[in-house]
Amino acid sequence: MKISSFLRNPLGSLVFAVLVAGCSNGASQLAPPVSPDRHDVWMSPLAQKQPNLLYISNWGSSDVSVYTYLDGGGLLLVGLLTEFSTPAGMCTDSSGNVWIPDANTRAIYEYAHGGTKPIATIRQQSGYPYACAVDPATGSLAVSSQHPNGKYQSYSVVDVYLKGWRTFTRYSTHHGFKDVYFLAYDNASNLYADGTPCWRDNCYYDRNGPPGIYELSKGGSEFDRLTLRGATLYQPAAINWVKPTLLLGDRNFQNQGSSGAYKIFVSGSKATVVGTLPFSATQQAYGFSRRAGLVIVPDFTGNVVRIYNLSDGTLYSQLTDDISSPFSAVVSQS
Repeated sequence: MKISSFLRNPLGSLVFAVLVAGCSNGASQLAPPVSPDRHDVWMSPLAQKQPNLLYISNWGSSDVSVYTYLDGGGLLLVGLLTEFSTPAGMCTDSSGNVWIPDANTRAIYEYAHGGTKPIATIRQQSGYPYACAVDPATGSLAVSSQHPNGKYQSYSVVDVYLKGWRTFTRYSTHHGFKDVYFLAYDNASNLYADGTPCWRDNCYYDRNGPPGIYELSKGGSEFDRLTLRGATLYQPAAINWVKPTLLLGDRNFQNQGSSGAYKIFVSGSKATVVGTLPFSATQQAYGFSRRAGLVIVPDFTGNVVRIYNLSDGTLYSQLTDDISSPFSAVVSQS
């Protein structure tokens, strides 16, 4: 289902609740300034000159830390963005701009590469933004929104903003999402989401159906559930497009109590597992991201960000500096 809407200012502040259960292979010559206070925004003057910056959203400290990123190494802290409440699942666009959903404030902020102030802000009238994805072909911004009905908090939706972000179209499944989490576009403007359906076609019960992966085809009017073949999805995490497959995360990978991901090939209504990628030692991976041949995986409970080889899941490097319950990771390329 889809409903076109216009942006409005939020009606008020509500509390957002979500149940969430030091080596480097490179070096950098940068010497960043020391932030005098965790709540101060700062950025090294040289940060904007770095072609790649790694952004980590920290739920524990309600901020976003910024690092140099040199092909998985050179992980040197060069900045801190603050004044968030719950910075959630970030995304980037082709210009290197970083979108940061802030769930509690019902806002999605856009920052330029290495910037310290938002260059654009979307304020939702309802719902709590959880994660986002940008269509590389059109520049449209998709945002998963938890519980847009504040009174009952009974369902979730995906809002897609056209480039310019003055209007959006709201999408769901035919019978509704109970919860919708992470999003990813492929290079043909098809949008994928993971989440849970409403229980027995009724979103007003405090129950949900089994988790799954869904597709909104380019030009489509609603998400269709794909048949997942070769695996069972237990606790959905991030989705990444790794042409010609998707990388679908699970915080209870293969029902073993730790995190990992499935490489999935989508054809028609079927999503077939063609490979597996365990995230060794990572307990709670939410918003991981793929960069070239590496996967950057924040461990929410471990206060560490691990970087794995996409080919076989071996550990490449890790980061602990200024990390506090990390939720998501993205690389901005200028």
